[in-house]
Amino acid sequence: MLARRYRLSRADFAHLMKYGRRIRTPELTLVHLAQPDALRCGVAVSKKVAKRAVDRHVLRRAVYSVFDRVHAELPPCLVAVVAQRPLAKCSRAEVRARVREALVRAGLVDGA
Repeated sequence: MLARRYRLSRADFAHLMKYGRRIRTPELTLVHLAQPDALRCGVAVSKKVAKRAVDRHVLRRAVYSVFDRVHAELPPCLVAVVAQRPLAKCSRAEVRARVREALVRAGLVDGA
């Protein structure tokens, strides 16, 4: 799990949703905004994506595990992943791959 100091606060999340750039895929929406002082990441999984809290937490942890692996590569910015319904049908490995692809498309990490 990503350390608490790297996670978005509610205020940061609201600011990011209002002013951030979006990268959309069928499985998720990645929102990012350059922030000179720190790197913070967040994940949103609604009840429309997964009804059971357990399933939402599994998705959230899978996405946070990607951020945990690549946070050293990420520039100082605010980043959030908003899950869409097809993401609930993906395995953990597929979730990680989809998030990584979105980060590459956004230009936040290298494609290698």
